[in-house]
Amino acid sequence: MLRGSSRERSQQTNFCPHATPPGIVDRILELRKHRGSGAAPKLRRVIERGFGEAPCVATVHRILQRHGMIKIRKPRPRRTHPGPATTSMGRPNAVWNAHFKGHFLTGHAKLYYPLTV
Repeated sequence: MLRGSSRERSQQTNFCPHATPPGIVDRILELRKHRGSGAAPKLRRVIERGFGEAPCVATVHRILQRHGMIKIRKPRPRRTHPGPATTSMGRPNAVWNAHFKGHFLTGHAKLYYPLTV
């Protein structure tokens, strides 16, 4: 038995052929620091104009996320159903509703604002 062959080793690879080159990653991070709050699509365009080749927007975004340069926003609260009607209806026809259906021009060239009851 060979010495050290029984110890556990990491399964992680040492090289990934399609990984973004470190030089491009450094350019992305440098541009973000220099420009301040540049978003991934804008940074990609700047890199493409300046250096000719650039990774896709999703890759630029993941690189910025990986290095902690993107603030995670809290999701907006969802609008929920308002709930049951607040008006008490004790007897039939106690509460009537009026609906505005929009305005239109009459034959006399005057605006008409109909309400339906």
